[in-house]
Amino acid sequence: MKESLAYHVRRSIFISLAQMAWADGKLHASELAALRGAAFSLDLLDRHTGVAGMLSLGPARLPPVEFSDLNRTERGLCVAAAAWAALTDDLQSHPETFVLSWLATHAGLDEEIVEELSELAWRTRALRPNDLDWESEFDALLIAAKLLLDHQMMLPAAGPFSGGASLLTPLS
Repeated sequence: MKESLAYHVRRSIFISLAQMAWADGKLHASELAALRGAAFSLDLLDRHTGVAGMLSLGPARLPPVEFSDLNRTERGLCVAAAAWAALTDDLQSHPETFVLSWLATHAGLDEEIVEELSELAWRTRALRPNDLDWESEFDALLIAAKLLLDHQMMLPAAGPFSGGASLLTPLS
């Protein structure tokens, strides 16, 4: 998966993860481990990427996610990653819910797709085999989220001749 994503996309996904992990003002051990696994998954551990240092910046100094440089699928991957990061300490807090909402709004995604991506993140965490490492879990999330987002893009828009409803239903 990471081979198909440009560097700026992988970096944006990681920034959304870091923003979520820092949402409550502290970085829990499980969040740090999950972000390290995600950094491996995204191939962002090279010294020149600056990602390793990003984890020590704290919530106030993290760079923003540059959604304007991303297409709809890439923006959706950022939101899916953030939804997943909110669950890495086994509890989605109120600040994390706020950050997820903020990211989704700025990503320009409708509420329905955000709910589907959040559900996908929850299923990825809840159904995780005990021996699966963070990197592999994050890989699985990205693959499933991309499939979901690509499927959503193929759905016809509701129009005057469709009766206001799609003939296809999203994956569940």
